[in-house]
Amino acid sequence: MRSEEFLNILRLDTMIRNTRVILPSVLLLIPVLLFGEGKSPTKAMLLSLLPGGGQFYNEEYIKGILFATVQTVCLGSTLREHIYAMDAKREGRQADYNFHIEKRYDWLWWSFGAWAFSMGDAYVGAHFYNFHEKVGIELEVGFRF
Repeated sequence: MRSEEFLNILRLDTMIRNTRVILPSVLLLIPVLLFGEGKSPTKAMLLSLLPGGGQFYNEEYIKGILFATVQTVCLGSTLREHIYAMDAKREGRQADYNFHIEKRYDWLWWSFGAWAFSMGDAYVGAHFYNFHEKVGIELEVGFRF
């Protein structure tokens, strides 16, 4: 490939023209990929990097809202403790700084745990997505001679 051809590929009008063709095609594939007949455990796990994303992908909406709330609260608390620690450091209050740094790490661990649990739940939920079992109990009582 000559350098002129390569530069032609990088031209803005060529990129815009290609985007006009490719983007609608990709947008039409998104519903098929996300809401196909089966659910991909890997895709569910990767989508759970977003708060509650894996659960929404698996169509478990109550769980998705619950996980999103827990993850958001944990990350918000981590950020709050970080801000408090930086304020204490700026004002020279070393004891308060140490306290808020410890609390920040506590909330960070809780955030990590919530994320790991969410990813595991999404992965398992995708495996069991189309698993419907009719539960029935039969009891036979009798004697054979």
